Amino acid sequence: MDECLLSYDVLSNVICDDVSFNVAIKRVSTANNLSPSEKSQVSIIVGCALRHYYIFNELVKRYFGDIEEKSACAIYIMLSKLRFLNKELDEEALFTFVKHILETNDVSYDPKSFDELVDYAKNSEGLIPPDIEINSIEYLHFRYNVPTQLVKMWEKHLGKGRTQKVLRAFTHTAIKYYHINHLVISDEKFDSLYSTVLERVDSHPNMVTPIKDTKYRESINKAITNFHLYSYNRGLDTLLNSLDISPLAHVALEADCLNTFYLGLSEKLVDQKKEIDVMITSGGEYYHISKSMKSTGVKNMRFYNVTPSGFITCISEPVDYFFLCPYNSNFELLRLSPDYSYHFKMSSLDSIVEGENLALEEAGKLLSDNGEIIYIVPTISNKESKGLIHQFVASHAGYELVEERQFLPIDEDNCTLYYGIIRKKIAEIASND
Repeated sequence: MDECLLSYDVLSNVICDDVSFNVAIKRVSTANNLSPSEKSQVSIIVGCALRHYYIFNELVKRYFGDIEEKSACAIYIMLSKLRFLNKELDEEALFTFVKHILETNDVSYDPKSFDELVDYAKNSEGLIPPDIEINSIEYLHFRYNVPTQLVKMWEKHLGKGRTQKVLRAFTHTAIKYYHINHLVISDEKFDSLYSTVLERVDSHPNMVTPIKDTKYRESINKAITNFHLYSYNRGLDTLLNSLDISPLAHVALEADCLNTFYLGLSEKLVDQKKEIDVMITSGGEYYHISKSMKSTGVKNMRFYNVTPSGFITCISEPVDYFFLCPYNSNFELLRLSPDYSYHFKMSSLDSIVEGENLALEEAGKLLSDNGEIIYIVPTISNKESKGLIHQFVASHAGYELVEERQFLPIDEDNCTLYYGIIRKKIAEIASND
């Protein structure tokens, strides 16, 4: 099948119809009955176009003027193949495909401009036009395919040097980390099944990562399907390993991000005497987790499909530890999902912070004296992390900040994560003389 046309269909779904990359790939793959290799090739082409969207869009404007995005998608496919995926490339077939799309969409263009763009894509030293100042916000926007508002925000929060290191880290393929699910498989059994394709992480012995140059994908898919493994974050493992929670403590969890965290928590607290209350606001995620509970080995959790304002209806007694993982901007997806940067809207950040603040407020009402909220978000945004936590403590006299930490993808744990631990102070009892 024509991989350019299939890639064009997927990309126009993402860009013109605001569909997620995964949904668009699945939609086109199913409709055209693609083989795994065909699906993989289309994913590579579309992923490349999305990871260079901002500079491709800029070049189209410079050489073609303002044309509709649906037509521009064909040019983005062409630029991806010319610049990055040009092994055994049939250029004439590629140009014929693009010109056919432009003609079908009644796009008028100068053939000379078309040829100039092709020459620029193939032969220029760098894709970013030389009139854009190096290290400017605009240059970093194009170089790392990140919205300018995010670059500005991170430079303000992290400084220019660290921001550039973080941006560079987001362009690298993310190392996949997984946690062994000891609720369903022993170390000995796990090693006998997977030791040839997965190796232990030295600083996190319960976690594994694929061994380079091995055919690990099939084994990992099998392990995940059997719940022997689940995707995990090294920062989460560091946090959980640092906590000493009494088996008699009442524990609650909101799991609207980091949706495998409930497995890590269940394994950590396998001897807990009281059931852990788990709140999930997404109906789909609630159904998926509830359905798979038996297979995952989880036995000490009660699941509720409820919004933060309904936390109080699910909690029967004061909570000693409330793990709060609310819906957030999840900047870790910048290196995991090729369409994240395109779909992200800075205007949505305020409403996200509103939801996080509501969850924090509702959890705070349910704490026991000396109880703690462990607030966790995979983000790099002071609005959602330090700013929110410090504001909460400053406006609630009975609470104190015990600990906080920001993990960055340039750190040893190689992840994007913030956590803050807030403790409710023991109420002072007035004495009568």
